[in-house]
Amino acid sequence: MNNPVLLIFSDWFTPGYKAGGPIRSVTHIVDAVEDHMEVYIVTSDRDFEDTSPYPNITTQEWTPYGRRSHVIYASPGYLTHKTISGIISNIQPDTVYLNSMWSLSYTLWPLWVLKSRPAIKVVLAPRGMLKASAMRIKPIRKKIGLWCLKKWRYTNRVLFHSTSTEETAGIQKIFSNDVVTLSNIPSSLKVPKPIAKAIGQLSLVFISRIHPIKNMLFLLEVLKDMPQHISLSLHIYGPEEDKKYTQLCRAAASVCPSHVQVRFEGSIEHHLMTTVVQNHHFFILPTRGENFGHAIFESLAAGRPVVISDQTPWRHLQNQNVGFDLPLSSPADWINALLWCAEMDQTEYDDWCRNARLFAQNYIQQNQFTEKYLKLFRNEQV
Repeated sequence: MNNPVLLIFSDWFTPGYKAGGPIRSVTHIVDAVEDHMEVYIVTSDRDFEDTSPYPNITTQEWTPYGRRSHVIYASPGYLTHKTISGIISNIQPDTVYLNSMWSLSYTLWPLWVLKSRPAIKVVLAPRGMLKASAMRIKPIRKKIGLWCLKKWRYTNRVLFHSTSTEETAGIQKIFSNDVVTLSNIPSSLKVPKPIAKAIGQLSLVFISRIHPIKNMLFLLEVLKDMPQHISLSLHIYGPEEDKKYTQLCRAAASVCPSHVQVRFEGSIEHHLMTTVVQNHHFFILPTRGENFGHAIFESLAAGRPVVISDQTPWRHLQNQNVGFDLPLSSPADWINALLWCAEMDQTEYDDWCRNARLFAQNYIQQNQFTEKYLKLFRNEQV
């Protein structure tokens, strides 16, 4: 009996890294299920916002990937109704997985083609794009898009894949479709690496897109009020997706007090993330909304506690001595949490690092990710 066939459409995929979490989500899915399914990935030939393709790749042809999967890197303009229809006809997938909500080439056009192919199961992962915080960005355009999808019945038989109960609630407010809530597959545990921690010193790292949804400006405003006896550094890694917002962040950073050092480091390739995180005391992300937060989990898996907002699935962290999840409505809470982190001595900090890695280890062990994703892609109850 042949293995079932899974066809994935995703704007970005390995070796890309600038789009962050969505790339990690698909990469981990492929790694988990490719021994049980034939997997084909259709993706762009370049990274997020890049104008040139990846070096040393072949475009418009199926290329082996991983242990037994295949990927086609599409040049701009290659994916049309005709080419997408041809790919689906040639692959004959049992299931198509769409890794975005609003992508024209990698979601909306495939939905158009799949509308006339009812035998194929369609799973759509909005990746947080239907959450209330995301819908407030360019709301008129998105409302028009939703109206069109419903009027033309593109989503009538779609099974939505949510990665959190909050995201599920957001989807169900908009669509009457079935929704499967299944967490993202996380990264693996990393080798622990100690780092010196002196009382009164704190090294923070932010790794994410510089965009209003990630809320960097909020953090910089908080840091202006850090007491003078604290020596604090913040290193910011990530693509400058929103140029105007980046300018505001740079302006805010330039007026931070002298005992708060802020550096913009640019984008970072994913394979370097563990090294960068482990060179700092805490990972920090004041996000306005994450449906998972791969960078958050990867920091925990690397043995680094986190300071994040309460707008992610990772909650009640302080109770487990692995970090803080704080309300954005109270900057004072952020200042107090950072003071707590800065005042840790080596012994207390090392305990938090061990707890962080143990937290990640327990999460991996308690979830049977491969089995659950195979059920998602087959016609089985998850």
